[in-house]
Amino acid sequence: MELQWRLFYGVDGTKINAAALTEMPETLDGVKGENICFIDDVYTGKNAQDVPEQGVFTAEILVEDDTVLPLGFGCCYFYQVFLNGKSILDRRESGNKPYFPPKSDNFTVPAHCRKGKNLLTVVLKSAPGEVMRLAFKVRTEYNWRKCQVSIENFSALVNGGPYPAEGTPERRDCCQLIQNGVLQMRNTIFNPFAVDGNMPPDEVKKLTEEYPILYFYENALDRIIKEVAAASPREDEVFFWHLYNMGYVIKTSQVCFGLDLSHRRAVDLAPHIDFVLTTHNHADHCDLELFKTLAAAQKQVITNFHPAPGFHRPPVELEIGQLKISMRENDHNPTLQKFVASYLIKFPNGCVIFAVGDSREVAQLDPDCRPDIFIPHPRVGLSVPAAVEKFHPRSVLYSHFLEMRHTPPTPWYAVPYDLLDEERTRVEKLRSAALAPLWGEKLVWNTALKRFI
Repeated sequence: MELQWRLFYGVDGTKINAAALTEMPETLDGVKGENICFIDDVYTGKNAQDVPEQGVFTAEILVEDDTVLPLGFGCCYFYQVFLNGKSILDRRESGNKPYFPPKSDNFTVPAHCRKGKNLLTVVLKSAPGEVMRLAFKVRTEYNWRKCQVSIENFSALVNGGPYPAEGTPERRDCCQLIQNGVLQMRNTIFNPFAVDGNMPPDEVKKLTEEYPILYFYENALDRIIKEVAAASPREDEVFFWHLYNMGYVIKTSQVCFGLDLSHRRAVDLAPHIDFVLTTHNHADHCDLELFKTLAAAQKQVITNFHPAPGFHRPPVELEIGQLKISMRENDHNPTLQKFVASYLIKFPNGCVIFAVGDSREVAQLDPDCRPDIFIPHPRVGLSVPAAVEKFHPRSVLYSHFLEMRHTPPTPWYAVPYDLLDEERTRVEKLRSAALAPLWGEKLVWNTALKRFI
């Protein structure tokens, strides 16, 4: 579907009522509109002066019946999109993060079009020194039926069988569904929800109906609890369940423990785990109620910050049952130095996990052996390919995707799954498997085959 776009160049979109536009205007704020052309789905502005370029773009979408179209956007840099006067995408605070240069598949949003003409309006302002760019297309290749944000689609995902395999079209649909759900979220909604484990069920229901991604978030935990309780790994197996962000429940024939568990109801995992390892004192990696409950049950809370049995100041060597754990300390960023604990975990069946939380410096990561499983955050300054080249893990579990405390209006961003595509090939050329588990997903490591099965 090709649209004819009209640009009102130089118009400050904050000074007009874009939400009031329902028909294609001839002029805006005294500026006459000019018809523009897109090259490879991108319109590029006129200059890159110190004064940011700005403008208002309009186009008409003509459809024969009421329908939902998946519209793909990318802009340089701060923008808001309206359809028939209703805002459908707002990137005024976070811009086009984390994508640059912009592409038309950076953000895909549903356009609920009515029969006949529909007015699409984009208010755009570039960053200083950057050319104004608008990337757009109607994503005809996009499986909207499977990717539409709804409780029904999330229920089919989390309450079904095993998740689709990495690299399949079905897997991409799942990732896109989750991204679309998180795209709707704001941290001003998620943050109070994430700390209220006692929220009344009717309030939870109301929020999940408005933000269906919360249904997936909640039910992923329920799925894990059910599976962990029933699981019986063989001696040559290690079971992993990905909870959320960088959180994992890890179970063998001898032990079950948590890693960086963060969830509104993380405390519900307390009866099922023997201890917890936590990399650092940020809310997207730990849960205070879980800590308190484990400590009260005489279970270790292993951290470099929390005053409970299990507190250690790295470097330290630990033995828990037959597990051997090397705990070190790394920088999170230039300000938070020696803030993140990393854990090299050696199992009696030969499996080795290297979990580094939000560590940012490859030079600080120095396992004394080749890890089987490496668990990093790929967008905190750490070059995962450089780390893989340094110590050659057999598999990489990319984590810290789409963390909802990092949605707008925070200046950071929720890392999307599709950024993995930028470096998956580089990692796999180094002979390491690259996986990005979804919330609630179970993975099985086989120690004889040295891979996930």
